[in-house]
Amino acid sequence: MRAYAKYFAIFTMIFLITGSNAFPQVGDIFHPSQEKEKLIAALKYSQVDTEEDTGFFYSKRVRRAFLMSLAVPGAGEFYSGSKLKAAVFAGLEASFWALYFTYNSKGNRLVEEYKKFADEHWDLKRWYLDGLLNDLTGLKDSRSETHVIWIEYGGQEYPAIDDSLDIYFPGEWEDMIKHEEFEPVKDDEYYENIGKYDQFASGWDDFLEYNERSDTLFMSPNRDKYLSMRWDANKAFEVATAFVSAIMFNHVISAFDALITAKHKEAADRNKFSWNMAIITDYRYKNPVRGIRLSVAF
Repeated sequence: MRAYAKYFAIFTMIFLITGSNAFPQVGDIFHPSQEKEKLIAALKYSQVDTEEDTGFFYSKRVRRAFLMSLAVPGAGEFYSGSKLKAAVFAGLEASFWALYFTYNSKGNRLVEEYKKFADEHWDLKRWYLDGLLNDLTGLKDSRSETHVIWIEYGGQEYPAIDDSLDIYFPGEWEDMIKHEEFEPVKDDEYYENIGKYDQFASGWDDFLEYNERSDTLFMSPNRDKYLSMRWDANKAFEVATAFVSAIMFNHVISAFDALITAKHKEAADRNKFSWNMAIITDYRYKNPVRGIRLSVAF
């Protein structure tokens, strides 16, 4: 087998158009009345006898290279002999994973930091008692309580809303809060609510210092710091998520690059199967289409 296609079988299929034209007759060829028509037919079909190559590549190499890089970026390029591109894609993959773990770890660390800060500066008892001193927190009117945190007592969880507590602990839940018999359920919703919504602003230990009047509700420094800490943590997770997307794109791009690289590799050192077909014409006949020539080479 050689790099260039070699015709090893050429065969011609002649399809007879009509029985009467199977073989040329002397009168058929030289009859004067048919010369003009034959000339037109010759001109009409003279361009038909053209050949076009259509190549088909049958190999598992291209598919294997594609799947290898889809699984491990750079693997398909290395398999196809392109070590430089393999190093580039593998290097990007390693870098993206390293950056993902870095920012994801940073996000987790910042979450622990803002949770610790909240535990030190926000208190359930203070939230209720100081909130009653302010008209804008909504604690004086349960209808204004648009968001909920949950509290735990005796292994059961209850929504920290006046109407609900009146049902479960009628006439005693306020004293239970003052004596710190309830514990807040510190889930993700809890840590979001205590910083995000004014309804829980009175739980911060510097709330009254900046909101002495009952008709004002200013952002206290500790609450503001807490929100900034949460923002930093969320940004770290967003960056980590962006690198996950970059990892996915690196897999897909490397896979298609490996496919192209493998196909180019095959163009030089693999077999090629091709065929061409042409229509055979003979202008001497009334119907000049005399057959079809099919050639195969590989």
